[in-house]
Amino acid sequence: MAGRDVIYIAVFLFVSAIALFLINFISHTVVDQTDGIPAMNTTNNMTMKSMQATADALDNSDYLFFSIFIAFMFGTIITGWLVGGHRIFMFIYFLVVVIAIAISTFLTTIWENITPVKAFGDTINNFPITDHIITFLPYYVLAIGFIGIVMMFAKTSKGD
Repeated sequence: MAGRDVIYIAVFLFVSAIALFLINFISHTVVDQTDGIPAMNTTNNMTMKSMQATADALDNSDYLFFSIFIAFMFGTIITGWLVGGHRIFMFIYFLVVVIAIAISTFLTTIWENITPVKAFGDTINNFPITDHIITFLPYYVLAIGFIGIVMMFAKTSKGD
């Protein structure tokens, strides 16, 4: 795993969190808006039932985000072990991790400015895990970078 992958992980986690957040918000908005239409709000209307079922299913998007996060952690461990790296490049990897932490701090600030907006209402309540991970993204990026450095450079190799 190259050091720049830590930056990709931080950006992809942020983008997927925003996407899942917006999809959840839009689905609940559509269900709430169509619920007020008398023709849509009948007991036998399968459209309304399916829309509500979809909105309820999207409430589990938080677990999808957590699965993506865990997959990146395992990916970091596996590729760090399989990709060979010389100890000379550890400093460059460290610098890239520092840049990734700076970028993730910026992304966390964006998240904290977007999510409490009144227009989104209680959508953030459906994302406790995502909110925690993105709020503390710099710390998680540090952990992912540390795991990557340890897995890539701490193993012994023939010829050293």
